[in-house]
Amino acid sequence: EYGIKVLPIKIVLNGKEYLETGITKENFYDPLAKFRNPAEVIPPSIEEISLAFEDEIKKGNDVIAILMSTHLNKVHENAVKAKANLMTIYPKANIVVIDSKTTCMQEGLAVLEAAKLAQQGTAFKEIIPAIRDMIKRTRLFLVPKSFKYFEIAGLLKRYQAAMSNLLQIFPVLYIKDGKIIMQSIIQSKNKAITKTMELFKNDLKDFKIDQVV
Repeated sequence: EYGIKVLPIKIVLNGKEYLETGITKENFYDPLAKFRNPAEVIPPSIEEISLAFEDEIKKGNDVIAILMSTHLNKVHENAVKAKANLMTIYPKANIVVIDSKTTCMQEGLAVLEAAKLAQQGTAFKEIIPAIRDMIKRTRLFLVPKSFKYFEIAGLLKRYQAAMSNLLQIFPVLYIKDGKIIMQSIIQSKNKAITKTMELFKNDLKDFKIDQVV
């Protein structure tokens, strides 16, 4: 609908490589919990990003790349290098690479907003500050199903994850300045969700909220 170009990351799971756009949540999370080795996340290469940017430049389009937090993936770093390479060839090209300082749908909301503004004919130089402002005004909460995923990511030892799961402890997380922050640890999933809703209601009072996902 908006002509958004997606550059998917690659996920290596138990030796098999998947594109994030080609694997369902069930096919990712269910097997992930059974493996002891962490999944490897590979960002689009500088070459892949360069080709995507150049394709739009040749069409006469400006490029706004809104990407995953630099603390979570190297895709932003690769995009900055791709831009630098292309600017030597296309010095008049308009390419802006934005660190969304987040991931998942919080990042997606910024992408959708940029696409909507572009479709409405908003000037390129006006879209950039609008998106940066939107990123500041959004927040992502997470309640992971299990501490097992922390073990797989190398953030907890196996016995720590096992004890947490045995005690039915659930973390309430959010992302701040691109980093995953543990807000609290709650015993029982329902209480963790309740805590998340309390945080959400506080945000409703403190900030102007116009979209909820």
